[in-house]
Order: sequence, then structure tokens, then C-alpha cells
Amino acid sequence: MNISRRMALRISGATMAGISAGRMALAFQARTESSNVKARGFSAPTGGHDSLTRQLARFVLNTRFEDLPKPIVESWKTIVLDSIAVGFVGSKDRLARAMTDVARQLGGTGECTIINSTYRTDVSRAAWLNGTLIGTPQSDSPSSAHAASNVVPAIMAIAERDHLDGQAFLAALILGGEVGGRIEAAGVGVETKRGFHNPAVQGPFSAAAAVGRLLGLDEYTMVNALGIAGSSSAGLQEFAFEGADMKATHLGRAAQLGLESALLAASGVLGPSTVLEGPFGYFNGFSLPTDPQKVVANLGVDSLMAPEHKLYAVHTNHQQIVDAILGFKAKHPSFNAENLRRVIVRGPQGTMEQRHVALEPTTVMGGKYSTPFTTAVALFRDISDPLEYDQAAIRDPKIRALGKRIELVTSDDAGDRARGGDCEITLEMADGERHILPTQAVKGTAENPFTFDDAIAKFRQWTKRIIPEKQSSELIESVRGLTEIKDMATLVRATASRS
Repeated sequence: MNISRRMALRISGATMAGISAGRMALAFQARTESSNVKARGFSAPTGGHDSLTRQLARFVLNTRFEDLPKPIVESWKTIVLDSIAVGFVGSKDRLARAMTDVARQLGGTGECTIINSTYRTDVSRAAWLNGTLIGTPQSDSPSSAHAASNVVPAIMAIAERDHLDGQAFLAALILGGEVGGRIEAAGVGVETKRGFHNPAVQGPFSAAAAVGRLLGLDEYTMVNALGIAGSSSAGLQEFAFEGADMKATHLGRAAQLGLESALLAASGVLGPSTVLEGPFGYFNGFSLPTDPQKVVANLGVDSLMAPEHKLYAVHTNHQQIVDAILGFKAKHPSFNAENLRRVIVRGPQGTMEQRHVALEPTTVMGGKYSTPFTTAVALFRDISDPLEYDQAAIRDPKIRALGKRIELVTSDDAGDRARGGDCEITLEMADGERHILPTQAVKGTAENPFTFDDAIAKFRQWTKRIIPEKQSSELIESVRGLTEIKDMATLVRATASRS
């Protein structure tokens, strides 16, 4: 391969910037080959190449609802109920008000429901707003690249507008989520090394696949939808260090961009079929070196997995810590956090990395990302109620003082390993009494999965201060019978505010 002096300089500069010369050379070769094709008067070959997006598109479009294992369908029903509960909590956050104000300024046809609001808007902004609401409390299911907050809101909007049934809705959720989950699993260091936010860069693929299925796209058009979605993927992790609102808005944007990608493809807009494996595609752009073929390894309904849930409104890494502390407090009702002399948290590197060690957060999101601060909040408050982790907790001088004193120790052998634990909290009291709390797998994880009854309990706990009991019961029963619903508009509209 001949490389010009100009290209050689570009490769040299890119290498200094941390991009491998091999990757740049490969990209140059691909661009040259593409230029040569164009010069010969031919269009670029897309139809004959069985790209990764083409294989994913076939799986999403050709899998019937009847092909989905019943346990998988039932497990994803819990995600629908859980996402609605989390969205109600998110609706009480100041971010919901700010986002809705902007949506009102932008306008839009009032065809879709916004959770716990009387405001209605178009499908795109409904996906954006509801995705942000579900993402705000930090308790949306992390499974399948956070399909709970990027697929659920997108298909809520389309299913309401087009009056689709519950089986179509569930199939789109499960299969769309599988697309993003596979892309997430095949990447290396996307979030921890490259600095991108996983659901922000994988979520558009998931939402596009799900909406594309609901729209009845054919394989060719679905490939374009996924190509457009990949070209729209974006979202940096930098928000974690200051607790900025982007964490939640990334999820809403992913839902919106994925939905719009499917609509654009349906109208004839073309996207790159090699958006995943190409020289300038997803894996070369967002991931450390990996084998893109992992995306389609063992692709089929037998590989589908039940989703996990988050029991508390905190980061995934802190679920066990909060659970252990709240369990201890329930057994020791006389415990007073003001009498603590020393607190030590031992846990894996992921829980102790820089983005999780802020000592003086200024926002709720910043607090929820911080290991020491969330530990302090759990010691002072009962955050099984998500509304208890609020801005008042962030400002509380006692919580802030304790958070700064908590000691963090990186350890790979902490927790009750036999029960899925990975952390340990040591509490030393002023009178010399000492308590060691080994963590274990929390309800909702693969080791301790949620049932629909568990989802009901969480739904009632989380919404009791937000919506009437009658509305809560109606929504629970609607989701319970989701596969029998003929018009999803009835369920989605039941999430609107009744006041």
C-alpha cells in the first residue's frame, strides 16, 4: 500500500495522539478503496456484504413473539413496571421541569404522553423526556445497555401513537435491547478507558432496532436505521466528576436518536451498513481493540437472558453497600450515625476509581456517583425511599462531614463471596464497638433475581408519595396483563398525571 507524505504525517501525528498507526493506515486503505470504487463509476458494495448490522437486523425482524422463551418475556414485563416506577420518581426532579420547559419552547404535535405530566408532545420529544425521567433516579435496569431507559421510552411513544399491542411492544423491547447489549458486551474499555458513556453510545442502536421492528421495516431499511443510529451515538463520561445532568439526558437522547434513526430510514435516508466493524465504525471509534464478531456470536433466542434490576436509586457499584447498611440499621434500631468514629469501605477497583471518590459533591447525581458520600447518606437516611436521597441530603453538614472521613480500601476479596458480595463496610463507634458488614448480591441481580411480585413491591414503595393508590393499582394490573393488551395507548396514557 502506497501512502503519500501528507498521509504519513497524519498517521505520525495521530500516533502521538494515542491512535495506532495500524488503525490509521487501515482507515486510509479503506478510504482509498472507496475512492477507487467511486472513480470507476460503481456504487459502494453494501447489498452483498453480510455486515454485523445486517445479521442483527435479520435476528430482530425474523424472530417472532412466539419464539421468545416465556420466562424471558415474563422477566422483561418486570422491567416495564420498574421503568414506569423509576420514571415517576424522575418526574419529581428539577431536571424534569427544565427539560419540559425546553420541550414546550420547541413545540411538537401533542400525540404522546409524558410520565406524571399533563403535557403531551410528539414521539421524538416524548422519547427524549421519558428516557431522561427514567434515567434521572439512577435506578433504571443496567441490563442490555440500559434498555429500560433508552428502549422503553422510545417504544412507549411509537406504540401509543400507532396503537400497537402488548406483544409487539414486548418483542421490540427484548430484541432491541439485545442489540445494544451485544454491542456493549463486545466492546473493551468503552467507558472505563475511552471515557464514553455506555448507554449513550449503544442505546441508539437498541432504540433504532426496537422502533424499526414496530414500524415494520424490512432488512435493508433496518440496516440503514442501525447505520444512522451508530452515526448518532455520542456521550462522554466527564459528567461523573461533577455530577452533571448529562448522565440522565444521555439516556433520553439515546431513546430519541434511535427512534429518529428508524423514522429517517423509513423515509429513505441511508446509513452505513458497516457502522460497527468498519475502519471508522463504532468499535474503532469507541472501543479498545476487540473482535467485532463477538456481536453476533451465538445469536439467537437461546442466548437471551433475564434482565437485572437496581433496588436502590444509586450507582450499580453502590447497591451492595447501601443494602448492607440498611439491613444493619434495621437490625439495630438504636444505631446513631453521629456516634461513628471511623468508617472503612473495602471493595473492588471499579468502586474506588476516580469518578466514584468525590468527597464534596454539589448535586444529587454527583452524590450518587460517589462511594464515600453515598455510604454516608445511607448511614444517616433510609434511602430505600428514593426521594430521601435529595438535595437536602447533599447539603446536610453531618452527611458531608462523615463522607469526607470515610476511608476507601481497594480489595479483591471483600464481601461475602459465596453470596455474590464484593464489598465490606467496617463501622467503629465512639464507645469502641465495632461492626463488620460483608455485602452480598442484592435483590434484582442475577444471583438474586426479581420476581413480578418484587417489582410490584418496589413500584408501590417508590410511587406512594407521588401518585394515587388507584392509579398505582391500575398500572400494576395493566403491566401484569401486558401480553393481552390490544392497544398500548391505554397503558401509556395511564402514566399521565391525574392532578
